[in-house]
Amino acid sequence: GFLELTSSDAGHAATSATASTSSVTASVAVARDQTTTMAERGPLPRGMHLLVDCRNVSRAVCSDDGAMLAAMAYAARKAGANVINQVRYKFGADSPPGFTAAVVLDESHCTAHSYADHGMIALDVFTCGATDPRDVLRFIREEIDLGEVTVAARPRFASDEELAG
Repeated sequence: GFLELTSSDAGHAATSATASTSSVTASVAVARDQTTTMAERGPLPRGMHLLVDCRNVSRAVCSDDGAMLAAMAYAARKAGANVINQVRYKFGADSPPGFTAAVVLDESHCTAHSYADHGMIALDVFTCGATDPRDVLRFIREEIDLGEVTVAARPRFASDEELAG
């Protein structure tokens, strides 16, 4: 099951989420100014994966691969992750305008793919261990206006018992 988080406030208020798995519904509130580790919130099976859809993003943001890469690396470090490598690529004349950017973490990764003509960015934040991907996303949003944001969160390799518990 996916955990749906929806926020159109560009990160300036608390984000609330409702999780629905096969037989479990839970509510989660993540305050914008409160950083907690996954260990404090309770252990996750083998990590948490956020699939983040950003709509109505400015063309300037959708075109600035350098700013996005810097914000993702900064956010990952601020959340406690270890940045291993970074790469970015701005699409050329043979592609629609946009970019792809990736920050490789010891704890997994953070990626962004933009569609400048459509004002959309697809972010992917996956971490394991003590680094919470929700903190990484929150810190990115403090640096970059991601427009209207929808997040699907999925625990990785979770057993049915872990999802129900």
